[in-house]
Amino acid sequence: YCENCDKLICLRCVVIDHKNHSFHPLKEAAIKYKPSIDELFQQSNSKFLMIDDSINQIKQTIINLESKFKEIENQIKEETQKLKQSIEQREKRLVQQLEEIKKQKKSELENQLKLFQDNKSSFQNTRDFTKSTLDGISNINSNNNNN
Repeated sequence: YCENCDKLICLRCVVIDHKNHSFHPLKEAAIKYKPSIDELFQQSNSKFLMIDDSINQIKQTIINLESKFKEIENQIKEETQKLKQSIEQREKRLVQQLEEIKKQKKSELENQLKLFQDNKSSFQNTRDFTKSTLDGISNINSNNNNN
């Protein structure tokens, strides 16, 4: 084990790459570094548990997100349905009001039509009478001129 490079080395590398370095046999290095390795391992256990907790929290958040999404989606659908119903009711009321206005206007126009037709008939009778009177006067004048 090379102290300077902090890594395991073979005997051939000791002579070539690590000539002036401080090194120990693997067994001595293992005994020397075992307490720090144990401590690092314990720290990693603690971090492993923290990571596991984080994973569980994220999974729970995903579940909560799905649940909340469904809840909000249902609220949107319910509100949309209420709005549709409200619009449909408004449409029916407006169509009914329009129908009433149409009936009223139609009735007024039909009354005006009847009045104009009656006036036309009366006017026609007056014209017919006037024409026959004029024709009668013309006949009288023609007969007087002939006598």
